[in-house]
Amino acid sequence: MITKDELAQFILQVSDGTYSPEDWQKIAVNHYKDEKMEDARREMVRYVLGYPPPSGEEQLSLKERLLKIASRLKHEPC
Repeated sequence: MITKDELAQFILQVSDGTYSPEDWQKIAVNHYKDEKMEDARREMVRYVLGYPPPSGEEQLSLKERLLKIASRLKHEPC
């Protein structure tokens, strides 16, 4: 089972472009019972697929948006 920290680490890899297609299938395509993890996964996938960011984040790069998602996950209680 993937933990919040592991998902955050994967999102950091995505932000750097250093993830594998196998990891994408294993981690990004998976759905999570934990609401915070599922929200983070969904948000990451949307950004990677080119969906527009929410209002107020248009000025951020894809990498900056992904770093924010990972940071939120890392600071969530386990």
